[in-house]
Amino acid sequence: LSVCRNGKIRTLGELQNWKPSDSDQIYLQRRRDCLYIEVGKQRILISLDSAFHKGGIALLAAGGAPKSLRVQPREALHFSDDFMRRESEQTLPPWELVAGAWRFHSVKEKHSGTISTHSTNPFSLGGKPDKETKTAVVVTGQKYWSDYEFSVSLKSRQSKGGIIFAYAGNDNHYRLSWDLTHRHRVPRKLELLQVVTGEAKVLASGYAKGGSEQWYRIKIRLRGQRAQVYLDESLVFDVIAGKLLKGKVGLFS
Repeated sequence: LSVCRNGKIRTLGELQNWKPSDSDQIYLQRRRDCLYIEVGKQRILISLDSAFHKGGIALLAAGGAPKSLRVQPREALHFSDDFMRRESEQTLPPWELVAGAWRFHSVKEKHSGTISTHSTNPFSLGGKPDKETKTAVVVTGQKYWSDYEFSVSLKSRQSKGGIIFAYAGNDNHYRLSWDLTHRHRVPRKLELLQVVTGEAKVLASGYAKGGSEQWYRIKIRLRGQRAQVYLDESLVFDVIAGKLLKGKVGLFS
């Protein structure tokens, strides 16, 4: 991978010992100052370069011609959901059920006289784990989503909970888990896990003060190989993982 600027060519990166085949699908992606090259489903090269962010597309081929050429412009990702539904509206879309039982809630369920505008988070989506899998998961978005921020307001009813991102299935995703099984606000275990082909690996672990029945703001920022985790606007984890770079987002309990 090279860049040509003012007539001068500079190599950005190269991959040794790669043996291409006739069936390989090559995917080139530009995200801000990052360039990604994928072959099949594997990202083989990543480079940081800010030289060009717009321009035409051309093919340079020797000994053959590529097939099925496609260009897809990318706009900024935007998704939001305040979980405001009527009591009779319990269909999940745009959320996709993966495990457990999920239901939309309102503060008026416990206090019928409550004015919704007086509550920090008057509407919510709650999950009840399956007895067999002991987990509840919903996801949304697209498998090609990458380089994004995802934030949620989280409140636990004496259980573990958190968010999922770069989700490509139950066997491949990141999972941020916070143990909020007790009401008292004391240091609780917070973990960032990477699940690849079903094997979970702890990327970062620590303790953060928290308790059940209280609201917290959690945000993740995914930029290429880098994953950052924020709790109430404070950075708590900053890791270079590299295995999972794109995918859906979700919630789990």
